[in-house]
Amino acid sequence: MRWVVVRIGLAVTVFALVTGCSSSTGGTAEPTAPAGGASGSAPSSAGGGAPKVTTPLDTTAFQQNPCSALTPAQLSALAVPGPTSKGTVGLPSQASGPTCDLVMVAGSSVVSAGFLTNYQPGSPKGLAYVYSTGNPPRLPDIEGLPAVLLKDAQGADGCQVDVGTSDDVVYVVGIVSWTASDPCTKVEAIATAALTTMKSAG
Repeated sequence: MRWVVVRIGLAVTVFALVTGCSSSTGGTAEPTAPAGGASGSAPSSAGGGAPKVTTPLDTTAFQQNPCSALTPAQLSALAVPGPTSKGTVGLPSQASGPTCDLVMVAGSSVVSAGFLTNYQPGSPKGLAYVYSTGNPPRLPDIEGLPAVLLKDAQGADGCQVDVGTSDDVVYVVGIVSWTASDPCTKVEAIATAALTTMKSAG
């Protein structure tokens, strides 16, 4: 089971989530979901210990345009250029949703941020879907929402953060080919900024 970004106008595939596969190069990342986890929200009864979202965030308006979750001021503070394209994250036969793509560092690094909203009938939803592929380590909650880290999801110079905005929706931020600083620190900062915007709009 995996999900990847299908991008319009860009040749690089960013997100992937699989079980028992190692990272690969050439633009398509296929991580091994790491074991372990930090304490936080109580686990749900389904989804292999996935944390339940006790205070859901309504992200419906941002799902229609994921690029709007990052304001010009936030992009400037994060040293991230404006969005370049919108596409779809996921494989329709597994799980999918809308995403926003940003190209950085002269096109060599790509950030994708979007929502996992559509699932195959009968499959887990939200973070339970993420946990069904492995047992990713927990991060401290971001804006009061449970978050997990997929450190190897985008290869050696990449990272991915998945945040449960509800028990059915996941906000995902991933980066590939980021060498300017720690990619996980960068992707967490981007996720935090976006969720701050979405929360303030509620």
